[in-house]
Amino acid sequence: MSPAGKREATVSGGAPAAPMQADRANALEVIAPTIVESKAAASASAQPTGARRFSAAAAPAVGADTLGHLPAREKVTAPRRFSLTPQLSPPVVAGLAFGLCGMLAAATLQHTLAGFAKEGGASPLVFLAVPGLFAALFAILVYQGALQNVTSMAQSFSRALLVALLTWASFSALATSVWCRPEHYSQCYSSFLIVSGLIGGGPMLLAAGTAGAIVGWWVLKRRR
Repeated sequence: MSPAGKREATVSGGAPAAPMQADRANALEVIAPTIVESKAAASASAQPTGARRFSAAAAPAVGADTLGHLPAREKVTAPRRFSLTPQLSPPVVAGLAFGLCGMLAAATLQHTLAGFAKEGGASPLVFLAVPGLFAALFAILVYQGALQNVTSMAQSFSRALLVALLTWASFSALATSVWCRPEHYSQCYSSFLIVSGLIGGGPMLLAAGTAGAIVGWWVLKRRR
């Protein structure tokens, strides 16, 4: 009988086919774990390169033109920092600092200012509160645009000195209007400028310097 006939007889008979199938099953059981491990290693080694290729091909180059055509919700923005303190403007901070320091400076001269107020027929609280209010008002005006213009502590001190001079002149004008008659206003004003400068010049300059340092530090910190 020819070899083809033998194979047909073997297949048709069915008896020798069972051992062959068993051998194939055993071989697959032995080879299958090796094939699975080799595929896993190949996929693990090829994954970073493929991911990089996919990200480079899928993500187009983002430029000014691309961002201009994107919707507003797709534009990338820097995350905002959470702060417990509100973002105050420099004039508001300057007004608070100079107002508080001005009132503290007036409080150190409480007995002298109270005596002047009683002699002029005014309330002592007015003479204690007015220097701080004048300082806060002029600080708000002088420190406008400080976030862009103040670049050093010396510039903040120069503005603080201007606030102190304006406060001194305004307080002297108010005290002159309380003490003197209108016809003698100019003469009394010059005299009161000298007296108020000698008595309250030191505390007022110290208060202005402290407030100027606080505002200057805050502005320079905001500029960073």
